[in-house]
Amino acid sequence: MIEINGTDIDPPKWNDLEREMLLNLYTMMGLPAMMGTDVEVTWKRLNQTAFILDIKQPFLDEWKADCIKVHGEERGGEIYLQELDAVVRETTRHLWQDLNAPRADQGDEDEDDEEKSTVDKLIDQERKPEKWAISLTLTKCPYPDIKINGQQYYAAKDAWKNMTFYEFGMVWEYINAYMRTSEDTYMNSVLAILYRPSKDATEENIRSGYEGDQRQPVRKHESMIPERAAAWAAMPNMVQNILMFWAICCRQHIYMQYIDVFGEPEHAEDEGDNYRQEAVNSGFPEMIMELAGNIVDVDRVADQNVHNVLMYIRKRKEDVDKREAARAASK
Repeated sequence: MIEINGTDIDPPKWNDLEREMLLNLYTMMGLPAMMGTDVEVTWKRLNQTAFILDIKQPFLDEWKADCIKVHGEERGGEIYLQELDAVVRETTRHLWQDLNAPRADQGDEDEDDEEKSTVDKLIDQERKPEKWAISLTLTKCPYPDIKINGQQYYAAKDAWKNMTFYEFGMVWEYINAYMRTSEDTYMNSVLAILYRPSKDATEENIRSGYEGDQRQPVRKHESMIPERAAAWAAMPNMVQNILMFWAICCRQHIYMQYIDVFGEPEHAEDEGDNYRQEAVNSGFPEMIMELAGNIVDVDRVADQNVHNVLMYIRKRKEDVDKREAARAASK
């Protein structure tokens, strides 16, 4: 909690933001870049803090003057910068991740710290050189549906709860290609997969709630992806970029949820929670074939919910590990 001019403000999280606020803060990120230099990121976080807290330059000037009045020119200026840095950290702590910051599970806090405010703790904390990355936690879709050229399209549900394993594999690979090349062609293909027209509003579909997914299936309709991608190419860049950010965040969410299934890429410790996911050998076609067992069951596996498939793979892996551990213990 932050107090500015007698008003308490909760540090915002990506999923809590209304669309207008989300777009404004996102614009200040300077995406699609996922990271930046210390100077670049400092200015971005400072601008976001001023926007969130509605701080204007006269307020900052008065703040600095008060510090100098109490502590003198040199020391007062230092304290002002420390206090400002602490406020920026607290305000943007859900939007950015300091990859070098101590993790919550690395040691207990001192008893004296319990009496200190969050700002005081941040000022006192001895930190490593900062390495900032955007927090990939936007899993709430900014545009649940959208109209393009008169056609209504519907997005995957928040956090991709209704996505099939086949669709997830396609999106994963297109995101990999986009992150390697930054080519808009791949971004528009991702959006063309995630956003699809509605199934027919038949009595059965309405009764069954469209079986959890109002969108037309993507499998066996892959030929429609280029046409929808071309339509997305004419959309405003801001809409494209914020939805691509959402897609990357949702993939990150699933990746971290089942990291024991995917495995960690090399040098993951240097990236905090923002793993370079393209380094993981996903092998989705091979996984589908292995799970299916025979060609007859490939479609059935491909159409399964991605979470169900990944939970099944996890359970099977755990069973194998248990059997191997028991075999080793019996020797």
